[in-house]
Amino acid sequence: HGARMAWRNAAKCSNRKFWSELQLLDARNVTTPADMFAVCLEVLERALHSCVTTANIAVFRPQTPGKADGPRVWNNQLLRYAGYADPDTGKPIGDPVEMDFTRMVMEDFGWSPPGGKPGRFDALPVVLQAHPDEPPQMFEVPEQYMMRVPIRHPTNDAFAALKLEWYAVPAVANIELAVGGILYTAAPFNGW
Repeated sequence: HGARMAWRNAAKCSNRKFWSELQLLDARNVTTPADMFAVCLEVLERALHSCVTTANIAVFRPQTPGKADGPRVWNNQLLRYAGYADPDTGKPIGDPVEMDFTRMVMEDFGWSPPGGKPGRFDALPVVLQAHPDEPPQMFEVPEQYMMRVPIRHPTNDAFAALKLEWYAVPAVANIELAVGGILYTAAPFNGW
């Protein structure tokens, strides 16, 4: 109930009018990054199976009051495309918003783009941390969770020539949920 009330009262969210339909995945007992990743995939799977018509939130264990010890999802969203700087021109390849995160997972976690060459639509891995005293871990999102949507225009064929795409499930990941004075530092959420 607390997650629904928090969404209902989130002034910046235009879809908060659907607060009563929010589905909760209670993951407060999860203690490892691998189990966190499994729950994140469940959020995506629920959204995909409902054709992105359900809103889902996974709530991991809360932060201890007065301590910064809560779990963390490092990504802005569970699904995002990598962003790179073209080595010759410096112009962005992929999602320019994700250039810093892409550089971080490459340098700190050894991630490399599929096929070894930067592409416009390379799915970023998810970085999860169950406790700040433990190292974060990186996980590759299996392709079946991406559901790539080609972007076309109904009357302008030239638009299709741009070969644009995006992922179907928007899932905000690095948000906090505050319920009754309890702070949940990892609460990935998909809406529409």
